[in-house]
Amino acid sequence: MKKITIAIVMAVLCLNFSAYAQQKPSPSKYQIGYKIPDIQFYNILNHNSNKAKLSDFRNKAILLDFWATWCGSCIKSFPKMDSLQQQFSKHLQVILIAGSSLDNQQKIQNFLEKFKMEHPNFSLPMALANPGTKALFQSGVLPHYVWIGHDRKIKAITSADEVTQANLERLVAGLPLQLPIKEAYHGQ
Repeated sequence: MKKITIAIVMAVLCLNFSAYAQQKPSPSKYQIGYKIPDIQFYNILNHNSNKAKLSDFRNKAILLDFWATWCGSCIKSFPKMDSLQQQFSKHLQVILIAGSSLDNQQKIQNFLEKFKMEHPNFSLPMALANPGTKALFQSGVLPHYVWIGHDRKIKAITSADEVTQANLERLVAGLPLQLPIKEAYHGQ
């Protein structure tokens, strides 16, 4: 009888853990259409100031590029992102956000110094995610892009495949974006 009770308890626990594992994590606080508060970025590297707010980039669309020093596909896209930033410089600001808990300011600084040896004209600002950006835009799979229009409303949340010249032209022109939504996950 004791063995049967233990077996039943184990079966119920397995079912509960299985159901828990299949639950989708709750999405980030802000989704497409929501207006973003005036987020403050601190300790920005590769920028004319070590801090900035979204409002500092008035009249520009913003592309937040969440990355990590250990994410090879993120880093591989940096030259493309830098090129797109230069192409749309009057109407767009790309901001690289190091969102991994494994990265800190010193690690990002070291990474940037090495990266700029191979890419001396690299100009994208890099910021370490702060509690505000982590709370708003939680992403488990990197790279992760949040597209913000001139009106500071989220226009899209995507993966790297959607970051194209044509889609950025639509963003900076204020046209609707019909891009597939990348699911935002908790946990980094």
